Amino acid sequence: MESILVVSASQDKTIKLWRCPKKVCNFENVGNLRSLVEVFKFLSQKEVIGLGRVSKKYYEASFHCELGNRTFKLRKVQSLKGHTGGVVMAVFSKSKKFIVSASEDKTIRVWNLATGLQAHLLEAECKFLCVSISGDDELVVSGDDEGLIRVWSLDSQKVISVLEGHTGWVLSVAISSSKEFIVSGSADRTVRVWNLNSGEHIKKLEGHMDYTYCVAISSNDKFIVSGGFDNTVRVWDLSSGEQTKVFYNHSFFVYSVVISSKDDFVVSSSADKTVRILDLSSGQETQVFQGHNGVVLSAALSNDGKYIVSGGDRGDCSIRVWDTQKNQQLQVLQAHTSSVHSIDLIELPLKDLNKAKPKKRPTAPKNAKLTKKPKLSYD
Repeated sequence: MESILVVSASQDKTIKLWRCPKKVCNFENVGNLRSLVEVFKFLSQKEVIGLGRVSKKYYEASFHCELGNRTFKLRKVQSLKGHTGGVVMAVFSKSKKFIVSASEDKTIRVWNLATGLQAHLLEAECKFLCVSISGDDELVVSGDDEGLIRVWSLDSQKVISVLEGHTGWVLSVAISSSKEFIVSGSADRTVRVWNLNSGEHIKKLEGHMDYTYCVAISSNDKFIVSGGFDNTVRVWDLSSGEQTKVFYNHSFFVYSVVISSKDDFVVSSSADKTVRILDLSSGQETQVFQGHNGVVLSAALSNDGKYIVSGGDRGDCSIRVWDTQKNQQLQVLQAHTSSVHSIDLIELPLKDLNKAKPKKRPTAPKNAKLTKKPKLSYD
């Protein structure tokens, strides 16, 4: 079973975690009750059918999702509270163990995804505007209103290097999958590439005519996509530093860009109230999603490219789910009370709890019954 998890960060100072289950599941011959508890914490009371012991060593459990028709539908499962200022970004770590958030309260907080508790606190005398975490969970990179990029060690919770070069706010940062370089976008209209290990400035990419608000790196580390307040989405060859494509489809500021898992298209969101799909091969726009009542500040894409989740500004405050195959809106969520600055999405495979089966299945006692639904609570 896999469960899609979405994290949203808002100016209302909160981070919210959402889930969309995919399948109905039964677990048999489970020797560790704690493993079942880890699964059940993502379920509502309506989804749990039962849990019972079938022998001295083994448990069985079953549950169903509320989505019998397999429709993609998000449900809030948790709120993470602790920031005292607007939360400008929250992202999942690639290991799927942590959520990292950046805030105007001058802190970066690292949350344990399994418990929802704060694991690390990073502080500086600046307002953080963006954040990213390395694939091995060792480093956090931040951008701020001082025009600096800070590289943090999660182990020591201290800054290990400061990268200087931008002459305006650093609005977006991304770490390559190889952990070799950082890409940043700034209010100084540039995209810059940095060596993550040495801190050396490698390339300065110029082309945007206004703020470079968002950047993304392809999964193969070969190209960069950026979006800016000049209403454009631009594609850059990382090796040569040359601009290879420019999309002029948006009519207002571009706030977010996401590259598909196959590196074949980009999802962009804009102040023109739209989310668009831009094909990287043809250089053409292929789809437009309309429904937000204001600026679309953020967007995330499922691994299979079938679903987009987007977040609106304070005039809208909604989170919306879009089906890219049917070209339609599936869901509107109103949980935040202010701008949804950031949306991120991962697909979390639930661990195979039935790997070690006994040679012969134990026989349940005649009076064995599944227990009543456990009492679960969510914020």
